[in-house]
Amino acid sequence: MKKLLLFALLAISMSSMAQNIVVTSPNGGEVLSGCTSKTITWTSSGVSNYFNIYYSTDNGSSYIAIATSYNTTAGTFTWLALPNLNSTNCLIKVVDALSTNISDVSNSTFTINGSLILLSPNNGQIWITGTTQNITYSYNSSSVSNVKLEYSTDNGINWSTIISSTAATGAYSWVVPDFPTTQARIKVSDIVDPGCRWDKSDSTFTILSNVTVTQPNGGENYQANVGTQGTMINMSNAPLLLNTG
Repeated sequence: MKKLLLFALLAISMSSMAQNIVVTSPNGGEVLSGCTSKTITWTSSGVSNYFNIYYSTDNGSSYIAIATSYNTTAGTFTWLALPNLNSTNCLIKVVDALSTNISDVSNSTFTINGSLILLSPNNGQIWITGTTQNITYSYNSSSVSNVKLEYSTDNGINWSTIISSTAATGAYSWVVPDFPTTQARIKVSDIVDPGCRWDKSDSTFTILSNVTVTQPNGGENYQANVGTQGTMINMSNAPLLLNTG
């Protein structure tokens, strides 16, 4: 009886030790492009074969779901569209959906390079109506050929077209329109894949009207017009006495 109990405990212990997930790719050091596909791979044993898959862009401080309760015995998942962002601190985490204490994370961080990222205006700039300003962006020349540029004056609720299609060069000279606002944003999007390859200002910037003072504008002489002066009152900290007699 003691031998049977020992064997049972040993079997349970071995079964528990065999429950594991090991992420094999991406597992650290890879450089991937945003809006492209990537096959995530892992090995596992003693698990439910239902997996939750996540990615992080901040070295594990937070995670975003890619797939939930994904059923497979192959240990692979095709991540169809990596996010369009720049980060050197990306990780993949795979979790047993039915036993969430069984999981694994990439051994070290990998990199995602965004396919199309707006660079400026991006930091609360103040642009004056009528001036020419450079809208700048980074892009993957192997996947982005032409871009669309838009602006918003209401923090992205509505968008107006700057140019519907122009060759991607990384910069565009824009004559700032006369729409004063503190809630302006710029958006750049790929003509072929506007659903993934797009980006907008991280924060709002300001457009100010261009006001030119014409008169007085320097060097003028004017005669002051002095009228009747008011009654002079001497103020002090002494008590105020009223003469009512």
